[in-house]
Amino acid sequence: MTWPGLRKAYAHHRNLLSRGHTEISLFYSIIQMSLIIWLALRDMMTIHREWVFIIIPGIVLVAATIQYFVGYFMDRLRIIEDLQEWDMSRMPQIRELLKRNGND
Repeated sequence: MTWPGLRKAYAHHRNLLSRGHTEISLFYSIIQMSLIIWLALRDMMTIHREWVFIIIPGIVLVAATIQYFVGYFMDRLRIIEDLQEWDMSRMPQIRELLKRNGND
């Protein structure tokens, strides 16, 4: 395999891994946070083990709701567009393509 082909293969598989990690980490972080909160609550007070079936799903729902609303307000306040603009300013090739197509 040639050096440019190796670089393209690396970039392709790295981006697939990165995208998968981003998607999975959303759910993983919510579950991880709920388990940490559960352990903290259990150590601070006496809670019967049966409550874990109510408390952990509740924490998961609250955490997911908070994450959703953070994303929602980032979209409403156009912070996401600013982040994308910052990314685009670092990629002159994409900027050139947008100018050629009349989108910029």
